[in-house]
Amino acid sequence: MANHNLELRAKYEARAPRPSNDGPLTVERLITSFMLYAQDTYTQRQGRSRSEVSNCREAVRCLGLMYGDFLAADITSYEMKRVREYMVDRGWCRSTINKRMSRIKRMFKWAAGESLIDGSVYHGVRSVEALKPGRSAAPEPTDVKPVPVEDYRAILPHVSENVNCILRLLFWTGMRPEEACQMSGCDIDRSRADVWVYKVPKHKTQWAGKDRIVFLGPNAIEIVQPRLQPGQIFKITASGVYQAVTKSCKRHGIPHWTPRQLRHNFVTRLWYEVGAEAAQLAASHSDIRTTQNYIDRRPDEALKFMSKVG
Repeated sequence: MANHNLELRAKYEARAPRPSNDGPLTVERLITSFMLYAQDTYTQRQGRSRSEVSNCREAVRCLGLMYGDFLAADITSYEMKRVREYMVDRGWCRSTINKRMSRIKRMFKWAAGESLIDGSVYHGVRSVEALKPGRSAAPEPTDVKPVPVEDYRAILPHVSENVNCILRLLFWTGMRPEEACQMSGCDIDRSRADVWVYKVPKHKTQWAGKDRIVFLGPNAIEIVQPRLQPGQIFKITASGVYQAVTKSCKRHGIPHWTPRQLRHNFVTRLWYEVGAEAAQLAASHSDIRTTQNYIDRRPDEALKFMSKVG
């Protein structure tokens, strides 16, 4: 029995060797190890966009700047609060600070799970609460608004055909730029003539085991159909689309906006013209409160409603 236990243990430990103990684990070394993990996990295995890797890097960089020479095991809630103060002093809004602090906590959780630090270190780190609205010096986030339709239309003649098509797709479908850029003909169900169904292969919530379905109506079909091919339809990256919009706005005196804002246009339009449930389903939101964050509040809609029923 003892020999069997040794063989079984050796088999599984060979697959994932114990972390080497080649010197003290400083915060700087922990950050390096975590970023290797993040690079692999968030871009390949879980389908998240590369922006998550950048967000993690920016978050843990703050900890490294202040406490890179500290032992990871010596980081407590005190150091975490000082890092948070540094973020506040940089002028970041409350929601950005909370997200970046959460990513630092995620690093310590990962380290505890990998036996790099004791679990008590992680529990101390995670005890630091998120900043509450109106209870800190951090500014509140500004609401992301839909793109004014005149600004959206103004830019279309000044961008390439690829970018033009993608922007129009975002407007009509509520897709994220990275979802549109990876679209290929083999991922589109065209069994219905009036509505096509695009199953996004890599998307934001893939890591949670969720599917991302985008419905392409007549306007979207008109854009995609002439360009259909088994491989990638649009030969451009999401960052390329962002750069094209930014440059065109600056060059032609158009107020700056970003492609992701067009998702807010779509959700707002669907919310008011069809209904809240349709907007939630089309946007693939599991919680209606998320959908509410996307819509542009329109007092005139309430006036119309009250003129009929009030």
